[in-house]
Amino acid sequence: MDVESKIDLLKKVDFLGFFHESTLERIAEESREILLSAGDILFNEGDSGSTMYIILAGQIEIYKDETPINALGPGNYVGEMALIESQIRSASIRALTPCSLLEINDDQFKKYFASQPQSLLAIMKTLLARGRKSQAAEKPKPKVEDSPEKLVLPLESILDETSNEIYLFDPIFLKFTHVNTGGRQNLGYSLDELKEMTPLDIAPEFTEDEFESLIRPLRKGTKAILVIETEFQRKNGSQYPVEIRLQLSHTKETLLFLATVQNISERKQFEATIKQMAYYDPLTGLPNRNLLNDRIALALNQAHRNKDLVAVMFLDLDNFKMINDSMGHEAGDILLKSVAQRLIGCLRKVDTVSRMGGDEFIILACGLKNAKDASVLAQKILNTFKSPIMIKKSEVHIGTSIGIALFPSDGQEAHTLLKNADMAMYRAKEDGKNNFQMYTQGMHARAQERIALEKNLRRALEQKEFTMYYQPKIHLESGKVTGMEALLRWIDPELGLVTPQEFIPVAEETRLIIPLGEWILGECCQQIKNWNALGFDDINIAVNISVLQFNQPNLLKLIQNTIAEKGINPKNLELEITETLLLKDNATTIATLDALDKLGVSLTIDDFGTGYSSLSYLNSMPIKSIKIDQSFIQKFKDGGPNLAITKTIVAMGKNLGLKVIAEGIETEDQKDFLVSLGCHEGQGYLFSRPLEIEQATRFLIDINRS
Repeated sequence: MDVESKIDLLKKVDFLGFFHESTLERIAEESREILLSAGDILFNEGDSGSTMYIILAGQIEIYKDETPINALGPGNYVGEMALIESQIRSASIRALTPCSLLEINDDQFKKYFASQPQSLLAIMKTLLARGRKSQAAEKPKPKVEDSPEKLVLPLESILDETSNEIYLFDPIFLKFTHVNTGGRQNLGYSLDELKEMTPLDIAPEFTEDEFESLIRPLRKGTKAILVIETEFQRKNGSQYPVEIRLQLSHTKETLLFLATVQNISERKQFEATIKQMAYYDPLTGLPNRNLLNDRIALALNQAHRNKDLVAVMFLDLDNFKMINDSMGHEAGDILLKSVAQRLIGCLRKVDTVSRMGGDEFIILACGLKNAKDASVLAQKILNTFKSPIMIKKSEVHIGTSIGIALFPSDGQEAHTLLKNADMAMYRAKEDGKNNFQMYTQGMHARAQERIALEKNLRRALEQKEFTMYYQPKIHLESGKVTGMEALLRWIDPELGLVTPQEFIPVAEETRLIIPLGEWILGECCQQIKNWNALGFDDINIAVNISVLQFNQPNLLKLIQNTIAEKGINPKNLELEITETLLLKDNATTIATLDALDKLGVSLTIDDFGTGYSSLSYLNSMPIKSIKIDQSFIQKFKDGGPNLAITKTIVAMGKNLGLKVIAEGIETEDQKDFLVSLGCHEGQGYLFSRPLEIEQATRFLIDINRS
């Protein structure tokens, strides 16, 4: 079944009706489709399983011991109990007709459904309804050949046949007159013992006055039936939860209270599981967004009465993605659990720490007297991260950026406080990370600018307001042009010239960098073709590729198709990637790099030396060039550390057979020093500023003549 058809059907499934269409699309794309022929078994009672299934087409049958319980068609689902509670399958499933089912595994369930109380409630209702049908199917049915006389049984025998616990007791003295087999077995008392007891002896939650008040409407006839949830106490002292349906039964001889009791231990366990999944983060066990919102609302009400302050702190771990990518998701999970425990250790019992998802945490600090209390707590949190966290016998250092919003000055309700704390956290990131910032009104203005920038960026992409500039790369000894680096420029009709430092981070956050990167690749390949037509066959163009772009599964196909469409030689295209991307060092990354190398595209590490360099990838991956970051070039004076770093990078590159490129060259002294080291190529204002297409073409022509 195609994705669109799956989405249309998923919209009709009760517990998926709360999701946005984009989420349903991801579920449809990620989930495995199972095809069954009529008579095929999906699973048997007693099988282990950690998946549930949504029926897309056809009809399945639920049965126990070959007794049909229910038949389900498209839009229904099965297997949820084993998935939620990690239990064995409680019934068997087979296809009545050819079927198509969508498989939801444990990871998907946690990712999409665990934080949706409405979705979980819908699943619970279905489970309970299915459980009632199952019980009905299991009840013994009279045999057709039995005579009517055989079907006439004493009251006690009839009561003993039911799977529920049945209690009869006197309406005046409340003594039990009969308790069926199910009740006696659950309680552990004999019938003689129970006849000396009352409901108060097995339901310790109630006092005599409370119980009398409860049953008074039944005695008066103002109510026909009462439904009560409580706990029964067994003879051995253990307790179990029950649901009681209590009514006053009129017989010819006397009045009796009739209590039909169902042991709801399984239901209570299921409800507890649902509550845990709905209100707690499955990885760290911390409260999630749903529970946090409840606690914030309660804290604000108390603070309003007590004239206290409440602090909402938004924490984002610094460089978590780099650690997660380089050490693996298992290490990332260990780190998050350790962070959660450290945060708990910083707080009082009245405070709350919540995980919002990813590497974001929220702290709710109640009953503060002034803003300084919040600052002291934030510094305490920063201090606790000074010591490393041990992961797989390795010491990992992690910091955090903290934004703080205070009630009532920075917001009167949860949404505003969280939003303002988030803005303050981003300010902490901008100020160098691993610090805290209090929210100020000025941050709101900056946030509005950010929103306007995103809106204009989307429009600019649609209306092609971007243009390409090209900065020449020069062979340092000969002075010849070896290539150009492509640089994106944006002149917005409202904002004027917007620098890449301003809009590229926004493009990456919004994933607009992906379509923008496709447009840049097409423009640069077309420019290579144009310069080839003018006789510049050896000029290459270097294009920056972001981590998001590189991780797109269609990257290789996109580059192949663009090269073929423009009809250019792959050797004229150079891709500049970051060290962060190479830290992943996984099979997919290496396979993509190898495929690009075989295609003939050159690979360069941009801003070399500013990231977390590892010499291993320079040998294991098909890297052709390294580019020294301009911060080293422009600051190597007086024999400082930047001078030594530059010398080391050039020497290392030459020893590994790599081309070394220096950027940001502005003076003859800088160029001469790099030449003396043996640096191959350079770019910078000494040679040329970034040029528009016409100027870049003129530059090539003039250099070629000279």
